[in-house]
Amino acid sequence: MVVCLHSLPAGELSTESRYLYYCVIAVTRPCVPLFLMITGFLLLRKQKTEIDAELFWKKRIPRVLYPLLIWGVIYAVLAYAYNKAEFSTLIYTLVLLPVRYPQEIGGILWYLYTLIGIYLFLPYLSPKTWTNRYYSSIFIGIWCIASFFTFLRDWDSTLLCGTTAYNYDVLLNFSGLLGYLILGCILGESNIHIPSIRLILISIAVFITGIVLFFSGMLVNHTGFIMTAYHMSFYSLPAILTAASIFLIISKLKWGGGKIISLLSKLSFQIYLCHMVIYTVATRYLYLLSQSPIIIICVMCSTFIGATGLAWLLNKAPYHKYITGA
Repeated sequence: MVVCLHSLPAGELSTESRYLYYCVIAVTRPCVPLFLMITGFLLLRKQKTEIDAELFWKKRIPRVLYPLLIWGVIYAVLAYAYNKAEFSTLIYTLVLLPVRYPQEIGGILWYLYTLIGIYLFLPYLSPKTWTNRYYSSIFIGIWCIASFFTFLRDWDSTLLCGTTAYNYDVLLNFSGLLGYLILGCILGESNIHIPSIRLILISIAVFITGIVLFFSGMLVNHTGFIMTAYHMSFYSLPAILTAASIFLIISKLKWGGGKIISLLSKLSFQIYLCHMVIYTVATRYLYLLSQSPIIIICVMCSTFIGATGLAWLLNKAPYHKYITGA
C-alpha cells in the first residue's frame, strides 16, 4: 500500500488517470494507520504490567534510530545526485541529521521519527488503557470524536475552545496517531463470536463507508464550498474506518500464503525504507512514456518488486541490522 501510494506520478494527470489516482489514494491511505495498529497489537498486548522504560528503549529505539541515520544519508546524497537538492542543502541535512531528514526524496523517513516518539512515550502509558475494555472503549470513543472535530474546525476554528492563532482545543491530545496503537490492540484482542462471512460483510461495509466519506471530502473541495485536507489526513474518520476494517479481516481470519507471505512480512520494514531508492533511480522514468493507468500500475508493480529484491539483498549484508532495523 505504501509503495503504491508513493509510486503515483506527481503533477497534473490526464482525465483517464485521475480517477485511478484518487482511487489509489483512497484505498492506500490506511497504510500508516495499519502500521501503527500492528505495532500496538504486537507490543501492547504483551504488556499487562508497567513497561520497564530503560529495557524497552534500549531494545526498540536503536532498531529505528540507526536506519534513520543511514537512510537519511542515502536519501540526502540521492537527492543531490539527481539534482533535487543543492550542495548546500546536502551539507545542511547531513550536519543536522537526525534533527532534519532529507525532505526532497526522503520524506518517508517522517514515520521513523513518529515511531521513535511513540517508543519514548509508551512506558508512560498505563496498561489499564488497553487491558480494561471500559477504559479502552472510552479512549477510542473520544479519539473518534476528536478526529471528527478536526473536520468541523475547518468551518469554525473556535470549536471546543480552539483558537485560530495556536490551533489548540479540548481534545487536542486525543486526535493523534497514538490512538491507532490502542485500536489495533483492542481489535486484535477482542473476542468476536460471529461467522466469518458476516465478519467479512461487516468489514466490507465499514470499508465502503470510509471510502464514501473520503470521496465526499473530495466533492466538498471540488465544489469550493470549503477547502479542507481532512479526508486526506491519517487522523480522519475515513482513514480510521478503512484501516479498522482491513485490520479486522486480517487479524480475525485464518490466512494462508506460506513462505511468500512470511518473506514479505519479514521484509516489510526494509521495503518501506528502500522503495524510494528504486522509484527515484529506475521506475519513475516509465512516466516519461505515459501517465496512463497501465503505466501507473506497471510503475507500482516494478517498484514493489525492485524494493523487495533490494530489501532481500540488504537483509543478507553484514551488519544489516543497522541498515534495516531487523
